[in-house]
Amino acid sequence: MRLRTTFVPHTALAFMCLVMIGCSVPVGPDREQTLPMAISLEWSLPAQRDNGEPLGTLFRLEDNNGEPVCEVGFNWSFSSRVIGPNRMLQLWCRSRLEVRSEDLGIPDEVSRRMSLALFQDRITELTTNHQWRNGQWQQISTDTTTDGLRGSVSRRAAGAAASYSGLTQSVQQIGDAEMRFVYWTEHHPSRAIYKGRTVLEIPADLAAGMFAFDRIWISPISGGELWHCRFRPDEDESCGSIEKLAYPGGSAYALAAWQDHVWIADSHGKIWSIRSNLAEGEAIELAFDSSKLEPAFPGEFYAFAVFGDSLLAGHYPTGQIVGLNRSNSAISWQPFGPILGQRSSSRNPLTTSEIEVQALLVHAGRLWAGVYPWGELYTLSADGTPVQKPFRFFRGARSNVPPFPFSDRLLRAAFTIHPGATGRCSYDGSFTEFLEWGGRNEISVHKCLDRLGGYISKTDWGQRVPSLTLGATGLFAATGNRMNHSWLASRDRNIITPSQLKDYGRIWRIDVPGTYARHFSWPKRGVYPVSMEQSEEGPIRMKLLDGVVDLPLKDPASIRCIRIGRGSFGTAPGLIKVSSSSIPACA
Repeated sequence: MRLRTTFVPHTALAFMCLVMIGCSVPVGPDREQTLPMAISLEWSLPAQRDNGEPLGTLFRLEDNNGEPVCEVGFNWSFSSRVIGPNRMLQLWCRSRLEVRSEDLGIPDEVSRRMSLALFQDRITELTTNHQWRNGQWQQISTDTTTDGLRGSVSRRAAGAAASYSGLTQSVQQIGDAEMRFVYWTEHHPSRAIYKGRTVLEIPADLAAGMFAFDRIWISPISGGELWHCRFRPDEDESCGSIEKLAYPGGSAYALAAWQDHVWIADSHGKIWSIRSNLAEGEAIELAFDSSKLEPAFPGEFYAFAVFGDSLLAGHYPTGQIVGLNRSNSAISWQPFGPILGQRSSSRNPLTTSEIEVQALLVHAGRLWAGVYPWGELYTLSADGTPVQKPFRFFRGARSNVPPFPFSDRLLRAAFTIHPGATGRCSYDGSFTEFLEWGGRNEISVHKCLDRLGGYISKTDWGQRVPSLTLGATGLFAATGNRMNHSWLASRDRNIITPSQLKDYGRIWRIDVPGTYARHFSWPKRGVYPVSMEQSEEGPIRMKLLDGVVDLPLKDPASIRCIRIGRGSFGTAPGLIKVSSSSIPACA
């Protein structure tokens, strides 16, 4: 198999790909013939600078079932918190080797609810300022004026505000540099930092930030507003004046740049959008209200992902993933695939059967979804069907016994409204009915929970997957639940022990064989070759800039057609011309 891609400096950026594959293809009803296959294509983008859109799929080789055998394209994002354009080039081919997970441990003793990002081409845990280097976690620079991630941070157990003070909220690749959005400190407001300099000071606590469409977009934690300012990275020293747009919604849990729109997933279970050109009189519009879901409970939207040509969002507490398709300016939302777990009942939506999809990422031709309460990682095909049994990172968890729900509101209700709950130590999954047992005898809540199977143990207590991100060596997932803080007796003694809390929350690497991913810098001048070749029995060898990787291919004979410019990473926005091809195009 040979692939040669040449990057040609031009007024329009061009990709030249030549693919030669020797494999069996059907040539008649009763026999097969081995033929050389080749394709030559050119992909030209209208401009070399960012225009706010993703770069999409270069090409994808499919089998008879329409499943990907190999795929080359540009992934959307580094995390599910912010979905913006970037240059993470991925190659993936189906392999005979099994997908496996590896426990990478805890970066820091206060790690509970971690946020992962790719920073300086390394996996970085933002809430504790650690990077994965040489097989271990290492703390990195704390100088926010250069290339570090945070300044002075208080470690007092004083709640989420103190524990997030000065931390990087998200990292986004812009050109050959990174933009970081930083939470407030006692001495500095929230900021956007680009190439080591502050380009925007944000006069509010930060909920989410993103660069797209030549603007910096900010959502304050108070919700109900989207702020923006003009910023051209190659021309402007700082952002222009901040303009504000109001909408009747909650705090933004995720932002996305997609289809010439900015999208907001909020804490009230609503999704909002506005056109990127911000024409005069343009207003933020409601795109979807989760009260339309069954049960009719608004909940919250936690994550965005773009899979193919759909924008997906993960919901709590129904555990649904809903998808938006845009065709001829018409918008339609529908459930994406099956419900991940049991749904809450309409009679009592806040139950321990609540499911939360808090992290989404596209990788290796699949959608990966991080799900609460068991810290599971699902993989879904393009139609939403699970393609393998989900990873359950904590083996002690039992699917038939739901954990005690983690919610400050519910815990306050348990210990304030019914301080003497419960009589019988039986449990049907309904937290409301659990509260109604209060006062029947003197057994305390935590004793009953302990009798019911150790809900407060580190393996059984509710585990989230709050963050997913992609690195060159695999998909990285963070597990955990609570905010980052030390154990506090008055708050935690009835929930979790100091030793359990110390071991709570970990980072895992999911190795998907046959995968290669790397941040790619656009060539401003000169030629950047990329080649991929395969001997008759050897692996695929891909050469990308100064990197070389061997990728085992499970079933080259299953390749039946090639799809140009469309696939898991979406439709390529550039112009693709196919010069010649002996590989039939997919229908």
